[in-house]
Amino acid sequence: MAVGTMLRLAVVALLVGVAVYGAYPTAGTDESESFARVTRLLQQNRHARARAEIDSLIRRDPSRTDVYYAAINACWAGGCSECAARVALRLIEREQGRKLNQRLSKHELASLYLLVAQWREGQSLRGAEAFYKAALALDPDNPLFLNALGYFYADNGIKLDQALKLTIRAVRFAPDDGAIVDSLGWAQYRLRRYAEALETLSRAVQLEPDEAELRYHLAAAHEKRGHRDAARVEATKALILDPGLAEAAILLKTLHN
Repeated sequence: MAVGTMLRLAVVALLVGVAVYGAYPTAGTDESESFARVTRLLQQNRHARARAEIDSLIRRDPSRTDVYYAAINACWAGGCSECAARVALRLIEREQGRKLNQRLSKHELASLYLLVAQWREGQSLRGAEAFYKAALALDPDNPLFLNALGYFYADNGIKLDQALKLTIRAVRFAPDDGAIVDSLGWAQYRLRRYAEALETLSRAVQLEPDEAELRYHLAAAHEKRGHRDAARVEATKALILDPGLAEAAILLKTLHN
């Protein structure tokens, strides 16, 4: 999974966490211990056992919204976005069937759609797109959801004109969010509008100088403009921030040849 996707998943997890600790009651002591065990099991790569533990907790009362949210957070804490997305999908289905003790707000439901969408990207672009679009339909002026769909299109090289329109709107709502500005720059890059992309991506890095993927995007734009020295500098910085960023390593190797 791309680093940029992980950053956006982190935002979703934050939104989910707010719902757990704010709008919904926290789990009891016994349940809290069970969710902590789920996290430990996932950290130990014992995924089947963790899923069984979650199923057991949900079966006690499938209508309890707080239990689903606590399970999502336990999955996230255990480093398993797939687990979190699967629970989110179950929560969405319960909400759509009006089978929850507490209804979800549009923003909460949209956040869950986004979590599922990013998981679905690894399986089906069409399936992922449907969830991204469903999230945006619920909250059409939210820069997070505008950005998510726009970046999805740009990063996968599809519907690039729509990617540009969506990310332009997102930036209008959140002009000082480096990740969102970066998405606009990446859409411009994918459209081969390299001069514009370089300007936009430079601003994104100014806003978020410690994000490796943003540095990589800026390096790629510099390379397209023939600024090889600047591209090497940015690709190197990207790898210092994230040594596992394969795209930056490949670009840097190309620049040294």
